[in-house]
Amino acid sequence: MRNLLMVAAATVMLTGCFDDDDDYVVPDAENTAPEAVSESFSTQTETAFSETLTATDEEGDALTFVMADGPVNGSVEIAADGNFTYTPVAEYAGEDSFTFTVTDGVNEPVEGMITIMVEAQQVNVSSYTRAAFEQESTDTPLPLNGREFTQDVEDPTAFDDLINQ
Repeated sequence: MRNLLMVAAATVMLTGCFDDDDDYVVPDAENTAPEAVSESFSTQTETAFSETLTATDEEGDALTFVMADGPVNGSVEIAADGNFTYTPVAEYAGEDSFTFTVTDGVNEPVEGMITIMVEAQQVNVSSYTRAAFEQESTDTPLPLNGREFTQDVEDPTAFDDLINQ
């Protein structure tokens, strides 16, 4: 009888070790924040351009973009989907930048930076000179800042028709 009790006790204990209930819960995967991509672009004086902000999200969540700090030497409009248009101020040439945030709606927003090099416009002397001479006295003067003039006239009499009017 003693052996029978020991066998019964051992069976009960071993059965408890191999319990097959479905109480084991797999923890949900943690949602990670998106990663904003900082980028550089270039444009010319007084030339607006459009691009798309870039970010990645490991879980593939929908992303929303918002401006954090605007540019100093231009203006920018950012759509929620990341499309943006940057316009430099008149006659500006140099570097400008702005920051944006991106969120997946679950985590805190993360920040990215866009740097823009506004390059001077290349202007031919001949076309610019002719445009200046053809202006009326009430017209807005042609801008000079933010331009690099290239000498494309070698004939000294090229503008005689403008002077002898």
